[in-house]
Amino acid sequence: MILLVAVLALLGCPKTDQSLVLVGGKTLAVEVIDDQPLNVLPSGALLLGTLDVEALFKTNLGGQVGRIVAGLLPLGPESGFVPARDVKRIYGAVYAMQGADFAAVIQGNFNVAAIQQAAQTRAQTPSGAQLVRTRYADYDIYTVANLGFVVLTQRTILSGNETGMRRALDRLRFGPFNQALPSW
Repeated sequence: MILLVAVLALLGCPKTDQSLVLVGGKTLAVEVIDDQPLNVLPSGALLLGTLDVEALFKTNLGGQVGRIVAGLLPLGPESGFVPARDVKRIYGAVYAMQGADFAAVIQGNFNVAAIQQAAQTRAQTPSGAQLVRTRYADYDIYTVANLGFVVLTQRTILSGNETGMRRALDRLRFGPFNQALPSW
């Protein structure tokens, strides 16, 4: 499930100044987000996990996983996104904020301009569902049936359901940008 959501999340619109503005006018360099992906996840996780996607695609299941993921993506080949090539690792967490919520941080190498252009021009996904763009915390969130994505940097994408993504974006907007994971 986290893999599915994470893959759905692999596209969005970053700010153009290459830094994230926090409360009080402080800025956070994109390298900090790339180097500390767990800090993006909201506090209060009930379940936390990580997936080495690069290793997964090298296994015997890699081809099957790639085909399944490609069929679930909200964007087509015009986005330049190839999960087996572009995704390295996924960090995900499950929450009970407003029901069963989740957020995932996807790391890899992403062509932000191609992803952004593809997301803005595609009103309907390959599955026929509508791709909806909403603005929150100075970011464009792209969702399909309450699951979506936001590109934070060229190396980091946020994914999840709307509640999970909004809470993660609130951490970037209001801070503090520190690890808020359970002690267990």
